[in-house]
Amino acid sequence: MLDAVDGIREHFLMLDGLDGAGERIVQLRARRNLTQAGLARAAGITRQSLNQIERNQVIPRVDTALRLARALECPIESLFGPREEPAVLPVHLVGNTPQEGMRLDLAQLDGRWIAGESDLLAKMGAGLAMADAVFRHTPTGPSAETSLDLSDLAENLFVAGCDPALALLCESASRHSIKGRCVWIPCGSAVALRRLAEGEVHLAGIHFGEDDEANLEGVKRLGLLKSCLVMRFTRWEQGWMVGRDFSFQGFADLPGGRIRLANREKGSGCRNQLEEMMQLSGVVANEIAGYDSVTVSHSDCARRIAAGLADVGLGCESIARVYGLRFIPLSQVAFDLVIRRDQLGKPLLEALIDHLAIGKFVRSISQIPGYETGETGRVLTP
Repeated sequence: MLDAVDGIREHFLMLDGLDGAGERIVQLRARRNLTQAGLARAAGITRQSLNQIERNQVIPRVDTALRLARALECPIESLFGPREEPAVLPVHLVGNTPQEGMRLDLAQLDGRWIAGESDLLAKMGAGLAMADAVFRHTPTGPSAETSLDLSDLAENLFVAGCDPALALLCESASRHSIKGRCVWIPCGSAVALRRLAEGEVHLAGIHFGEDDEANLEGVKRLGLLKSCLVMRFTRWEQGWMVGRDFSFQGFADLPGGRIRLANREKGSGCRNQLEEMMQLSGVVANEIAGYDSVTVSHSDCARRIAAGLADVGLGCESIARVYGLRFIPLSQVAFDLVIRRDQLGKPLLEALIDHLAIGKFVRSISQIPGYETGETGRVLTP
């Protein structure tokens, strides 16, 4: 039998209402990357009991509720208190303005909330991923509506860049973090670096060439060399992605309009490489069919080729293989991470950096076709 104090507290919880408490536990458990068995173990209850609580079939004892709150590192009121109205936050949008009701990822940087579309085609796989909010047009400007704990969302990390392996880095760091998650924003190197300079992301991934100097020069041009830490992430094979049954041997086949190019956006490493080849050979834009097309990621480019909307495009070997395309290697590029030094105390960012030294994670990246990780984690700036 509960003692008198427990009885009063239990009555208080019941009066406040437990409608949706189970859903809140499930939501927080997912954000903490905990399985049902893991949370039950941390709270000292059986998985069957937790399952009943999450399905709103039973009202937990006060001591059980307190242990669940401790295990989830949140106030007990956020689990079992009255349901609050969703918060509507003014946000600075990273990228294009989404349609009303589209899902958003949220993070906090330089005293403002930043938001990016969750369901970008460039990063979607077989289905939807976790999101934080939905987009709302309001009289005061772009806003995000969320029912999630803002202190959790403030720990999120935005990572911009085109290397598909960034998705693995973000997933792995998020899985080993108690609060917050890493959100990958696919974009070319120049766009990623500009977003870092404008306070829209915490970290940018870049590849402007085959060596350290090319990437460091790109960072220097925006005046970020002193305020940022530059670390090597990967090296990977870049080259032509070609439709499987299409006859193409290299750049010399491109002029003349017979072959349709899926081009990348200005400032991306692939676009820069194409323009270097054009300059060396004296080829101009109107000689290449599809030169004015724009794809925003390696996957986007490969998707167009696989769908028959283009014939060739520059990209990385791993994505060419995923889409069943033929690959003609051209060069090995250095892909580096540019990290704002004033964000280095952020726990999730520290977890992400730590992963660059974890053998198991580095080996998983090295198993991707065309990738080398011998220099992963090497610091390139003082």
